[in-house]
Amino acid sequence: MQYSEFLQDARRTHAQIVDKSCDAVIIEGMDGIAYAYAKCCNPVPGDEIIGIVTAGGVVKIHRRNCRNVNNEHIVRSGKLVSVSWKASPTNEFLAGLRIFGEDRMGMTNAITQAILKTETNIRSIALNAKDGIFEGTVIVYVKDIAHLNRLVEKIKRIDGVFTVERFSNA
Repeated sequence: MQYSEFLQDARRTHAQIVDKSCDAVIIEGMDGIAYAYAKCCNPVPGDEIIGIVTAGGVVKIHRRNCRNVNNEHIVRSGKLVSVSWKASPTNEFLAGLRIFGEDRMGMTNAITQAILKTETNIRSIALNAKDGIFEGTVIVYVKDIAHLNRLVEKIKRIDGVFTVERFSNA
């Protein structure tokens, strides 16, 4: 399975998780309206978010810094709505991390142990090495942005890890 196919599968699973419990977001002035999380930026609680009303009447929730929200056409369309996170959503959200570092024995184990110590469920992990350097992607389930930030900091402290960054498909 190609990485892009895997990510699409992960997004479908993410959509199924969110659809079962649509109670994490408040849409200003629109009670009971259907919403879904944008697949392009995968927002998690704590991210600054905005909604875009689609042609089908569903509000797509995006991170404010998503390039799809910053499109001039969308900004002028009047389809943007204010949204906010509820105080304590109980859902888990998919988040992707890209990790670069020194290829050494036990790196996969070190990364997975760091993730497990933050009580985070791993959806997928893939590390590829070349010329003594590895590039990896990790897709995890997080509760909110604070959870994600703790995880990133824990991985950054691993000896041999150069960078850890959140990624999206925007």
